[in-house]
Amino acid sequence: MLALERSVVITGLGIVSCLGGEARTTWKRLLAGERGYEPGEPVGRAGTVQAETGRVVALVQQAAREALADAGSREAFDFGVAIGSSRGLQADWENGRTGPLIGLDAPAHAVAALAGTQGPLAALSCACASGAWAIGTGYRWIRWGLCDRVLVGAADAAITPLNLAGFRRAGALARDACLPFDRCHSGFVLAEGASVLVLEAEEVAHGRPYTRIRGFSATCDAFHPTAPHPEGEGLARAVERCRKQAPGLSVGAVHAHGTGTAAGDPVEAAVIARLYAPGTPVIACKGSLGHSLGASSAMEAALACLALQTGQLPPIAGLTDPLAPLAFVREAFRTSVTTLMLHSLGFGGQNTALLLEACPSPRRTLG
Repeated sequence: MLALERSVVITGLGIVSCLGGEARTTWKRLLAGERGYEPGEPVGRAGTVQAETGRVVALVQQAAREALADAGSREAFDFGVAIGSSRGLQADWENGRTGPLIGLDAPAHAVAALAGTQGPLAALSCACASGAWAIGTGYRWIRWGLCDRVLVGAADAAITPLNLAGFRRAGALARDACLPFDRCHSGFVLAEGASVLVLEAEEVAHGRPYTRIRGFSATCDAFHPTAPHPEGEGLARAVERCRKQAPGLSVGAVHAHGTGTAAGDPVEAAVIARLYAPGTPVIACKGSLGHSLGASSAMEAALACLALQTGQLPPIAGLTDPLAPLAFVREAFRTSVTTLMLHSLGFGGQNTALLLEACPSPRRTLG
């Protein structure tokens, strides 16, 4: 079999979020429509972690441990590592901390050190699409035959005075709560978190797969430093290119980027209305999880795996007055959907699309 024909599956995942310190807790609270932050103090902290090496490093290592244990992976020496971060150790920079791991590549090096791997290493910083880009990188490495297994994901711990001031100045922060696709939306809730996934070539996979990756695509708007293209052209191109990688495969549900911002949500809703079949369910997790910047797309990919594996779609927390006539999921429900497309957008005009398909093989459930 040619390397470019190899199927890639996700066999393990770990999540540390403001909803919980593990995937199981995060998923159950997400299904219940809970928020991981208080509306009166809209920042989403990920709880207590051991932070001797910097908080973002502690978060990503905690997620990596869970992902490796979930996959039952033992042969760490041949793992590749692709980990993203939008802000890296900015909190440590602001606090004047120094040390050997102080850059945007710190989370990637920390995961490689934890796993003891000698495979290829990549540190990616693509704004809020960093996690999706890390997944796409690992996916391509396996397809190309560069390695059989890759640890992918992202982490950010960017609740700092400078970030809060900057996003507030830009008018991006919510006044009270993040309300994706609601007419009363006022912005996002800055959060922290990490998610790591184990990707494997299907023919040599050790773990029992959650999902199969059927496509990944990325584009850039080249339009504005912070705002998406008003017609969503870059996102639309990413989605269309991704779907061409799986001809004949229909999209059963959409996981939207859904930041709760006036600049982003209407544009994304218009793209969804234009590109997907009427009635396609739309979910968005930032109402519950806040926006963990570069980590958000990795976290949402892990949650998409759980949605497909358990046959449940979580609600969009707080959505009461939708801004578009789409099939937004407002209460959790069981579904027979087997495919899900994830959108991720980032400052600088970053757009990614990731298409996942449920694997029929049985495995333990979290939901």
